[in-house]
Amino acid sequence: MKKFYLMLVVLFFSASAWAQDVQVTGEITDNTGFGLPGVNVVEKGTSNGTSSTIDGKYAISVTSSDAILVFSFIGFTVKEIAVGDLKTINVVLEEDAIGLEEVVAVGYGVQKKSALTGSIELIKGDKLRKQTSFQTSSALQGAVPGLTVIQSSGQPGADGATLRIRGIGSINVNSSPLVLIDGIAGDINGVDAADIENITVLKDAGASAIYGSRASNGVILVTTKRGTSGKTSVTYNGYTGFQKPTNVVEMADAYQYLELIGADEMLAEWKQNSSNSDLYPNTNWVDELLSEKGAMQYHNITVSGGTDKAKIQMSLAYQDQDGNIPNFGYKRYQGRINSDFVINDYVKISVDANYRQSQTTSALSGFGIDQAYRQLPTFANKFSDGRWHYPVIGGNPVLWVNEAGNRNTTGDYFRARLVAEITPIKDLSVKFTYSPEIAKSYSSSWTPQFYGYGEFAAEEPLLLGLRGDKEASLSKGYSQSHTDNFNAVINYKKAFGAHDFDALAGIESIQYKGESLSASRYGYVLPEYPVLKNGNADNDSNSGGESNYALLSYFGRLNYSYDNRYYATANIRRDGSSRFHEDNRWGIFPSFSAGWNLHNESFFPENDFLTRLKLRGSWGKLGNETILDGNGNQVYFPYASLIGIGNSFYANDMIQQGAAQNGLANTAIEWEKSETTNIGIDYGIFNNKFSGSIEYYKKETNDLIARKQIPYTTGLSSPFANVYSMSNSGIDFSLSYKGKIGDLNISIDGNFATVKNKVTDLAGQEFLVSGASIIKEGESLNS
Repeated sequence: MKKFYLMLVVLFFSASAWAQDVQVTGEITDNTGFGLPGVNVVEKGTSNGTSSTIDGKYAISVTSSDAILVFSFIGFTVKEIAVGDLKTINVVLEEDAIGLEEVVAVGYGVQKKSALTGSIELIKGDKLRKQTSFQTSSALQGAVPGLTVIQSSGQPGADGATLRIRGIGSINVNSSPLVLIDGIAGDINGVDAADIENITVLKDAGASAIYGSRASNGVILVTTKRGTSGKTSVTYNGYTGFQKPTNVVEMADAYQYLELIGADEMLAEWKQNSSNSDLYPNTNWVDELLSEKGAMQYHNITVSGGTDKAKIQMSLAYQDQDGNIPNFGYKRYQGRINSDFVINDYVKISVDANYRQSQTTSALSGFGIDQAYRQLPTFANKFSDGRWHYPVIGGNPVLWVNEAGNRNTTGDYFRARLVAEITPIKDLSVKFTYSPEIAKSYSSSWTPQFYGYGEFAAEEPLLLGLRGDKEASLSKGYSQSHTDNFNAVINYKKAFGAHDFDALAGIESIQYKGESLSASRYGYVLPEYPVLKNGNADNDSNSGGESNYALLSYFGRLNYSYDNRYYATANIRRDGSSRFHEDNRWGIFPSFSAGWNLHNESFFPENDFLTRLKLRGSWGKLGNETILDGNGNQVYFPYASLIGIGNSFYANDMIQQGAAQNGLANTAIEWEKSETTNIGIDYGIFNNKFSGSIEYYKKETNDLIARKQIPYTTGLSSPFANVYSMSNSGIDFSLSYKGKIGDLNISIDGNFATVKNKVTDLAGQEFLVSGASIIKEGESLNS
């Protein structure tokens, strides 16, 4: 049977080679001579096609000399060339002002780059794939002016970056931008970089107001790759390597330490007995803790292809990352299928599915790198006989991460996306999108008893453990959430001479439900079998909870352009959130923006210096409603008086179980409101080899949601209220160069951004202090 399959494969390739007997090669460049990668080259009327390499080269076999080759690339005009007797066809694709005809993803649709009036930045997927970063958020570092990427942890699986667009936007409300993956909210780190076609960053209210209450901190639109017609292609991307810490502080060794503290007698004793590492150790605790190689590997295989009627793209990816500290690691398995079908001239259907599983291992010990920096080099880590040393002062961080137990977490995520687009008449389309999303998480934490020795000659070990009573314990946790996303959008586009209209209206519904369970026991007679039921039944505990959330929205947008010179856009959205009382549930969020392409005016001078100039401005009003508690968890009903179950009280000579109000409610709480003004200039100089933009923005946020301070004597937690105000302002600047020196393609991008944050109103309070931070009028938030 294997021989039969092999024969079929050979026959297939032989038949293909027989039919396609005309070989054509060449190079595809733009008008500056820059080689264009990824240009689609298709034999007209067939599914036979290929794409250009990174330097613009291509090769294709066509069926006959009568064939016509079609060259297409986003941002450039399509070109058709007859093959005839030509064996080499070099193509120069014409672009309109460095890709102004390029289509950019905007809210619930796309728009030509030349028609953009808001502050929007585009990041191509190939830029992300050049970075060996496991987390897509980290790969955005430096890619967009005004987008701040802060990675605060190097722990495998927890090394995703915090994203901020033009600064922190709130105090107790989520300040992260809304991330939409193919139009549905999701985790940007859950998307493999190899699956990303491009990322669009919406920075001002003029661009993001179509998303209303969720867009106060900006929007990031992730568009994944889709299948293209032509020959089936198989692509592999991968790498393997090792990680190690950089800029590690050089610590004093035992001799330097003793010399620095003036312990001359001890120093002489240490030098005299340096061969006895048990009694006279010289330990570099940082090196001992960072003992692992940090091995990492990544593999992705993608299959893409199809016809004019059916296109599909499938990918499988695997990531494996070990930490530099023992017992830290992360693995992720991921698969994605994007498919598009043309049913007839009126109906198109897309069916997508994405699944991933992540496995995270982490040491439970709270001792880490900071403890290693503090510990003295005159203490031993391990004695020569293999026993762990446990110094009375400072403990042993290496012992703790190796022996104090681990937490293992497995996360499963599945999302489907079903899209039906109907075009009943010319210029009118109706699109329905339904996307169910299921996320599950399982965790297990085992904390054993373990031992250390206070001195080298000590016979009795010291019993250690994370619990105060040193008992071995096991905790299990489970959580699950289900989110239903639905939207329906009707879009009408019409051109009347030099006038272009694009009107959009839609409705969106998001419903979320989550639940969690946890259980634990301690007191294990047989710690070799860490199963929940093997613990002492007298010590069991459990808890659980549920949460619900819903958002209903109506939205619309109108775009108008005249003669590719003047542009205007208006957005409006009405959001209703279950987080607020019914009297304050609905908010309306409008925006207006306009643009002027001066380079298309008859009076604009024709020269090679200033070849593109566009002015644009926007104003918009946005809201924010994702409230967080002090631990970063979402608050779903801040307006309600919550009753705590399980409170105990004494009555009738017995302890009774009851319920009690935990905090004060505030039914008047409503949306945070922000107004943003943005003024921008887009430019191109030296025949557009240099291009970029300069922008000034100011954002004023009022009715900031925070806990209103009440006397502690009430015995209740403070209620959330709209109490404070602050502002953000700054400048974004970007500059890009694209050119060619000989056969060398050169592309350089740079950007610069400023943000000034200021608290403008604290509702009569002089300041608020939390830990080492202060909130004070006239100062930056959390100074």
